[in-house]
Amino acid sequence: MSALALLLALAVVAGAEAQDPNCTLDREKALQEALASDASTRAHSDQRLTTPTRWETVARDVLRQLIEINTTHSVGSNTEAAEAIAKRFVDAGFPPEDVELLAPAPRKGNLVVRYRGTTPECAPLVLLAH
Repeated sequence: MSALALLLALAVVAGAEAQDPNCTLDREKALQEALASDASTRAHSDQRLTTPTRWETVARDVLRQLIEINTTHSVGSNTEAAEAIAKRFVDAGFPPEDVELLAPAPRKGNLVVRYRGTTPECAPLVLLAH
Protein backbone atom coordinates (compact mmCIF):
# COMPACT_ATOMS: atom_id res chain seq x y z
CA MET A 1 0.00 0.00 0.00
CA SER A 2 1.55 3.30 -1.00
CA ALA A 3 1.57 6.42 1.13
CA LEU A 4 -0.01 8.24 -1.82
CA ALA A 5 -3.01 5.91 -1.75
CA LEU A 6 -3.37 6.43 1.97
CA LEU A 7 -3.17 10.20 1.53
CA LEU A 8 -5.88 10.04 -1.13
CA ALA A 9 -7.99 7.94 1.19
CA LEU A 10 -7.44 10.42 4.00
CA ALA A 11 -8.53 13.31 1.82
CA VAL A 12 -11.63 11.53 0.55
CA VAL A 13 -12.69 10.24 3.97
CA ALA A 14 -11.95 13.60 5.58
CA GLY A 15 -14.36 15.21 3.16
CA ALA A 16 -17.11 13.69 5.29
CA GLU A 17 -16.54 16.59 7.69
CA ALA A 18 -18.40 18.80 5.25
CA GLN A 19 -21.42 16.47 5.28
CA ASP A 20 -21.51 15.43 8.94
CA PRO A 21 -21.26 18.24 11.51
CA ASN A 22 -20.75 15.61 14.22
CA CYS A 23 -17.61 14.31 12.52
CA THR A 24 -14.61 15.01 14.73
CA LEU A 25 -11.87 13.83 12.41
CA ASP A 26 -8.52 15.29 13.42
CA ARG A 27 -6.63 15.67 10.12
CA GLU A 28 -3.18 15.56 11.67
CA LYS A 29 -3.96 12.49 13.77
CA ALA A 30 -5.62 10.75 10.83
CA LEU A 31 -2.62 11.46 8.61
CA GLN A 32 -0.25 10.09 11.26
CA GLU A 33 -2.37 6.96 11.64
CA ALA A 34 -2.51 6.44 7.88
CA LEU A 35 1.24 6.79 7.46
CA ALA A 36 1.93 4.61 10.51
CA SER A 37 -0.40 1.96 9.12
CA ASP A 38 1.44 2.04 5.79
CA ALA A 39 4.84 1.72 7.49
CA SER A 40 3.61 -1.07 9.74
CA THR A 41 2.14 -2.97 6.79
CA ARG A 42 5.42 -2.75 4.87
CA ALA A 43 7.44 -3.81 7.93
CA HIS A 44 5.26 -6.87 8.47
CA SER A 45 4.44 -7.72 4.87
CA ASP A 46 4.60 -11.43 5.62
CA GLN A 47 1.73 -11.09 8.09
CA ARG A 48 -1.72 -10.66 6.59
CA LEU A 49 -4.10 -8.26 8.25
CA THR A 50 -7.41 -9.96 8.92
CA THR A 51 -9.47 -6.78 9.08
CA PRO A 52 -8.40 -3.84 6.92
CA THR A 53 -8.66 -0.41 8.48
CA ARG A 54 -11.07 2.15 7.09
CA TRP A 55 -8.11 3.89 5.42
CA GLU A 56 -6.88 0.68 3.82
CA THR A 57 -10.32 -0.17 2.48
CA VAL A 58 -10.77 3.24 0.86
CA ALA A 59 -7.18 3.28 -0.41
CA ARG A 60 -7.60 -0.13 -2.04
CA ASP A 61 -10.83 0.98 -3.65
CA VAL A 62 -9.15 4.13 -5.03
CA LEU A 63 -6.17 2.13 -6.28
CA ARG A 64 -8.41 -0.49 -7.88
CA GLN A 65 -10.37 2.22 -9.68
CA LEU A 66 -7.22 3.98 -10.92
CA ILE A 67 -5.51 0.78 -12.04
CA GLU A 68 -8.55 -0.07 -14.17
CA ILE A 69 -8.27 3.24 -16.07
CA ASN A 70 -5.84 3.22 -18.99
CA THR A 71 -3.54 6.21 -18.46
CA THR A 72 -0.78 5.17 -20.87
CA HIS A 73 0.66 8.00 -22.93
CA SER A 74 -0.16 6.44 -26.31
CA VAL A 75 -3.88 5.65 -26.00
CA GLY A 76 -4.88 6.25 -22.39
CA SER A 77 -6.47 9.23 -20.68
CA ASN A 78 -5.17 10.98 -17.59
CA THR A 79 -8.32 13.09 -17.85
CA GLU A 80 -10.51 10.04 -17.23
CA ALA A 81 -8.52 9.20 -14.10
CA ALA A 82 -8.65 12.82 -12.90
CA GLU A 83 -12.43 12.91 -13.46
CA ALA A 84 -12.90 9.69 -11.48
CA ILE A 85 -10.96 11.05 -8.50
CA ALA A 86 -12.66 14.46 -8.79
CA LYS A 87 -16.03 12.69 -8.47
CA ARG A 88 -14.81 10.95 -5.31
CA PHE A 89 -13.85 14.28 -3.75
CA VAL A 90 -17.19 15.92 -4.64
CA ASP A 91 -19.12 12.84 -3.45
CA ALA A 92 -17.18 13.02 -0.17
CA GLY A 93 -18.42 16.56 0.39
CA PHE A 94 -15.75 18.80 -1.09
CA PRO A 95 -17.30 21.93 -2.65
CA PRO A 96 -17.25 21.60 -6.46
CA GLU A 97 -15.45 24.95 -6.71
CA ASP A 98 -12.55 23.40 -4.75
CA VAL A 99 -12.24 20.48 -7.20
CA GLU A 100 -10.77 21.70 -10.48
CA LEU A 101 -9.85 19.73 -13.58
CA LEU A 102 -7.16 21.32 -15.75
CA ALA A 103 -6.67 19.75 -19.18
CA PRO A 104 -4.02 21.27 -21.44
CA ALA A 105 -4.96 18.56 -23.96
CA PRO A 106 -8.06 16.30 -24.11
CA ARG A 107 -6.33 13.23 -22.60
CA LYS A 108 -3.84 15.05 -20.36
CA GLY A 109 -6.09 16.27 -17.55
CA ASN A 110 -4.79 17.13 -14.11
CA LEU A 111 -6.70 17.49 -10.86
CA VAL A 112 -6.31 20.27 -8.31
CA VAL A 113 -8.20 19.93 -5.03
CA ARG A 114 -8.21 22.44 -2.21
CA TYR A 115 -8.85 21.14 1.30
CA ARG A 116 -9.67 24.32 3.18
CA GLY A 117 -8.72 24.82 6.80
CA THR A 118 -11.59 24.73 9.28
CA THR A 119 -10.56 28.03 10.89
CA PRO A 120 -8.70 31.10 9.59
CA GLU A 121 -5.58 29.85 11.40
CA CYS A 122 -5.63 26.55 9.51
CA ALA A 123 -4.02 26.78 6.10
CA PRO A 124 -5.39 24.68 3.22
CA LEU A 125 -3.84 21.25 2.67
CA VAL A 126 -2.21 20.54 -0.68
CA LEU A 127 -1.44 17.01 -1.91
CA LEU A 128 0.82 16.61 -4.92
CA ALA A 129 1.74 13.44 -6.76
CA HIS A 130 3.23 12.51 -10.07
